[in-house]
This record gives sequence, structure tokens and C-alpha cells, in this order.
Amino acid sequence: MKAFIALAVGVSLLAVACRPRKPGATSVKDPSGGDPVLGAVQNVRRATQRIQTANELKGLHIYISDASLTSGRMPSKEEIVAAAKQSNDAKLVKYLEDGIIVLTGTKSREGVWAYEKDAPAMGGWVVTASGPQQMTAEQLKQQLQQEQ
Repeated sequence: MKAFIALAVGVSLLAVACRPRKPGATSVKDPSGGDPVLGAVQNVRRATQRIQTANELKGLHIYISDASLTSGRMPSKEEIVAAAKQSNDAKLVKYLEDGIIVLTGTKSREGVWAYEKDAPAMGGWVVTASGPQQMTAEQLKQQLQQEQ
């Protein structure tokens, strides 16, 4: 009896798995417009970029936090870029110069210090006194409006 039930379950699963797909259906969300493998590769690249940006934002947080505590004031955008260049952090410098990471120039430790370029539209990584954190686009907009 147990063997019959196992066989029936196996045949049922096989029948469901072998059904033909609907035309145009893919198992992977495909932002590339056609090739699911290319779409998956693009998704991996975007995820890698987000991880690298988050790591650079961690370093940026440490520098801004240390600089503001030492001098008693928030460093300017120019001072932050100069410090990144002086520390030979080529990736952070490139992210700042290419606009991948946006410095806000806030004068308050309680404000938003920096964010990744797509964060105002799509949400993403943001640096505050608490460190790098994820925010929705709406949360970031509210934070930035409070600072004005």
C-alpha cells in the first residue's frame, strides 16, 4: 500500500512538472527583453554593484564620523573627496566622481550624509550617523526634506 501511494505521488509530480509551458513564459524575470540567461547575468551584476557600493559606504561612514567627531563639524564634500584620494581608495574616488555615491554636504550629524545615485528614485543604500542602511525612496525623500 505504501509503495502504491509513493508511486501515485511520484506520477502526479511528474505529470505536473512535464506540462507544456504557456508561450512566452519564462522561469526567470527577464529585464534583457528575451534571453533569460542574459537577464540573470544582469541581475547578478546589479547585485554585485549594490554590495560593492554598500562596502564603500561603510568606509565613507567611518571617515565622515571620525572627521566630524575630531573637528567638531561635518566635513565638506571637497574635504571628503580629498581624503578619499589621499587614502588611495581608488574605488571610492571613482564612485564619488562618477556620481554612483552622492554626497549631500549636510552640516548636521543627524542628516543624510550620502546615498547611492538611484536611492531617491528606487530606494537603496543611505549613510547617516547610524551607518549605512537601506531606505525606500519615500523615506529618503522625507529625510532630505527635513534637512532643508
